Amino acid sequence: MMTLFGCEDTENPKISETEKPKIEKPVFQDIFPEFEPEPEINPEDLVTGFSKCRPYYVLIIKANRYYWGHDDYIAATMAQMYTESACDRFAKSWVGAEGLLQFMPRTAAGLQLTAKCDIGINADPYNLKWITMAGVCYNKYLYNRNYEFPLVCDRYAAAMSAYNGGQKYVNVKREKCSGGCDATKWFNNVEYMATRRKPSNEHENRQYPHRVLKKFTPKFIESGYIGKDLCIGR
Repeated sequence: MMTLFGCEDTENPKISETEKPKIEKPVFQDIFPEFEPEPEINPEDLVTGFSKCRPYYVLIIKANRYYWGHDDYIAATMAQMYTESACDRFAKSWVGAEGLLQFMPRTAAGLQLTAKCDIGINADPYNLKWITMAGVCYNKYLYNRNYEFPLVCDRYAAAMSAYNGGQKYVNVKREKCSGGCDATKWFNNVEYMATRRKPSNEHENRQYPHRVLKKFTPKFIESGYIGKDLCIGR
């Protein structure tokens, strides 16, 4: 049979499919033990106003390590959570978005089919385990969809725009980007392409990546949270 590295294994007999041991992916409950995180107040949080976010920090760390395999986007996820709900786990917007990362019910219900997150429990934006895993998984799904942007800053910004306003509008903006517009760069280029949305919605969506990546991510890092300033100097 073929081994892991593609070479013929002549020493070991072939094992039938029924005899092969099943290796299961760690389930959600293995990643997150059953506990409500206790607040750990960092003195810097009191200055920046992030004290409400600290209880969810460990969950965001674990979710990022589970889906991304590294810590680069932890501060950005915390900044996104602060932008979405001011770290209020029971937040609900006037349009119906719910929880720390403000999932719309339809997006939450279809997340497994859309992004293949394999969270292992039913969608519930008010469940801390579900919302943190779902948010990070959806971020990665949108990041992967915006592969046309070669730099991490622009690619993550496009993912944030899609998270806030929908991937279809990111696609429209890229299609309209021509002439002096660089379609491989989000900031100062693709972000300014118009869509057929209300001006207020367009403005909010354009500001969203700025708030997450340029305003709050650096502040979370300054407060001691793990992660990279993805758009430093931009």
